[in-house]
Amino acid sequence: MVQDSAHIRRRGAQDFAAYYDYACARQDTAPLPAVTTNLLKGRLDFNGDRVKLTDWAPILASISINKHLDHIAISSTYQVGLGAGDTDMTFKLCKALQDCLTASPNLKSLHINGLPLRERDLISLTKVGKSFLRKKCSTNHGLAKSGSLEYLSLANCPISDEGLEVICQSVKYTTCIKTVDFTGCNLTWRGAEHMANIIKHQGMWRHSTAWAESLRYRQPAFEGMGGLRRITLNCNSLVGDQGAAALAHELAEDLWVKAVDLQKCGLSNHGAHCLLKALKTNSTLNVLDVRSNPLIAHRGGALAGRRSPGVSQQQLHRSRPSSCVPWRTAARAERQRRLSPCIPVAELGFQGAATVKVIMESSEEEEEEDEEGEEVVVVKVTKGPSPVVLDDGLTKHQYRRVQHELESSRLRSLNASLSEALAGGHAHGRVALAASSALEDEAVLQSIESSFTKFHAFLDLLKDAGQ
Repeated sequence: MVQDSAHIRRRGAQDFAAYYDYACARQDTAPLPAVTTNLLKGRLDFNGDRVKLTDWAPILASISINKHLDHIAISSTYQVGLGAGDTDMTFKLCKALQDCLTASPNLKSLHINGLPLRERDLISLTKVGKSFLRKKCSTNHGLAKSGSLEYLSLANCPISDEGLEVICQSVKYTTCIKTVDFTGCNLTWRGAEHMANIIKHQGMWRHSTAWAESLRYRQPAFEGMGGLRRITLNCNSLVGDQGAAALAHELAEDLWVKAVDLQKCGLSNHGAHCLLKALKTNSTLNVLDVRSNPLIAHRGGALAGRRSPGVSQQQLHRSRPSSCVPWRTAARAERQRRLSPCIPVAELGFQGAATVKVIMESSEEEEEEDEEGEEVVVVKVTKGPSPVVLDDGLTKHQYRRVQHELESSRLRSLNASLSEALAGGHAHGRVALAASSALEDEAVLQSIESSFTKFHAFLDLLKDAGQ
């Protein structure tokens, strides 16, 4: 009987649905459709508010031994507890998730949304205690042990700064987690400092690894190094300028973080200036989202800029200093290339430039803002295979061909008129003589040569625009 049970557990680790059915049969209950809906896709996604207290035992038993699911998402909107009358249900759930994270080589995404997790629950999930906060622990479990988890979300879980510190102590030493989402977690500027410490710690580790890989004239693989790539701290209104300054201080010299989301974080102009200063030295950050921060002044502020018609949100872009194209210069280039006014300059591509996108909201009045009072911001630098559409729906190549045909037609008409004048014979002797003298005139020849030169320069300009 013991051997049969062990065999069933080994098979159940590779088949969540089969072991869940077995666990439900053992306690004479039926599997819940809300739990089994997405199992065929390798995903466990359900709302814990729809599960009765007696139905949790088979679910937790199946999660704790599972090794094949790649996505687990459990949500709740009832901020008292998952199981009515059992305040330890969140602790049991975190313990089951810790066992799954330790054993599973396939779990890549873990979403816990809206669960009232306490510090004891988070310690169980990460297997981090007070002793771990003072010194390194030789035995790791949970998040610190997982070698496959890439996305961690505790959105809308009121973990506060103390809970985030417990999570950060585990995430700090994990290189597989690339994205963390702590939206609406009741964080303050101290929580932002905990995230800044992770950026600093992982940056130091990456620099030492890059130095070791660069020995003997080798090229270090920066993109292949582990660690955080995206940090989301939306809807934490107490982060404020102090938290933004802590993040900006570490992002200034960071080479790996690609995106930071700070929507509704209580930022003002001071925090925006700190982030903008960090962007001047950071060449890696691609997205900085500071929307829904009403204390940031849009008119003449640190992140002010011009919005293109038809765009619902303001997108400001900065390129590296080596290929910097200011806004007004790009606008003049747009007019010279005879682009349609409805096409924003941001759609043009400039080779050899990297971009960072700062996203923030702005009112309709900002579209009419005076250009002289506006801070110089560099346009978006993008590359794409799609052609830029010009006036009347023509593409670049069609536009170039039309211009070439028009110039060729003009030259053919000029040549035909001269030929007719020369072919007039004796009857048109005076006209032929005038045409011959015109061809011998130096001013006429220079005019023709100048026309050809301008035509070839125009073709070169179109060729450059096509690149």
